[in-house]
Amino acid sequence: MKYSIMFHHFHDDHKYPEVQGGGSISSDDFHLIIDYLDENFSLLAPDEYLKKVEHGSIQEGDVCLTFDDALKCQFDVIYPELEKRNLKAFFFVYSAAFSDNPPPLEFFRDFRLNFFNNVNEYYDLFFNAVRRLYPQQYNVFLNDYQTDYLSAFPFYTENDKKYRFIRDKVLKEKYFDLVFEMMKEKKYSQLQRKEKLFMSVDEIKTLHDSGHTIGLHSHSHPTQIHNLDYSSQLEEYTKNYKFISSITKRKINVMSHPCGNYNDDTLKVLKELGIKFGFRSSLTPSYIMSSLEIPREDHANVMNSINF
Repeated sequence: MKYSIMFHHFHDDHKYPEVQGGGSISSDDFHLIIDYLDENFSLLAPDEYLKKVEHGSIQEGDVCLTFDDALKCQFDVIYPELEKRNLKAFFFVYSAAFSDNPPPLEFFRDFRLNFFNNVNEYYDLFFNAVRRLYPQQYNVFLNDYQTDYLSAFPFYTENDKKYRFIRDKVLKEKYFDLVFEMMKEKKYSQLQRKEKLFMSVDEIKTLHDSGHTIGLHSHSHPTQIHNLDYSSQLEEYTKNYKFISSITKRKINVMSHPCGNYNDDTLKVLKELGIKFGFRSSLTPSYIMSSLEIPREDHANVMNSINF
């Protein structure tokens, strides 16, 4: 049972090198996934997919392609492949990525994957820094972390899960201060890396003009948006809506929840903005709870099915 497939990062032989632990796939892997979906499921274009959800006629074998975060590698590596195969997909965009000061989330990922020999070297440095600089919080981590944390995301390694637990549940705002300090020591420049990481407005417009569907993904991509109050969430999605509609010149009716997180306030906000369809980021639970809570399968799990 799949319903929809979620993609983020891609690599190639030139501009985007493959990095151990990066979770990216190549265009060849992408084609393997598409071939697998063609053989075993009904791969639908966005308009057809949403129409079936709206009419309650969606089947377990109906799937669509979704891409989060407006990443430059998606446009450079995969957009040409979609065009070759005449495939249409959803692209979910968070608008602050196009500001003069984008949120640090994608920069943090770039830093830990591309400025160390491997991601575990980064994790070792990070965990040691937490233990040294925030001993009280580190003890909270030791006491509270459970191995079933993020069990809905089986593609995460144990270090991935520990890292996200410390980030989201323990350090919270202190996390940013710590990683920024690590970046400073490595002389990492967000300004120099921005154009490599994110699409341009013109590229978003090209996707739209080519028949792909552009949807909301919040303004600043909070990893814990469900912890924000109603007015803050309304501001997040209102800014996001205005930005995307200014590019597409159309009403927006679809979104994906950043990091799969949301609450009842989120759903109220989305309905107020006229959003009819929303995608989660896992298959837990593995059914469509509502048209704003459609499950997604991560591409890594699909690759595991192919390679099994």
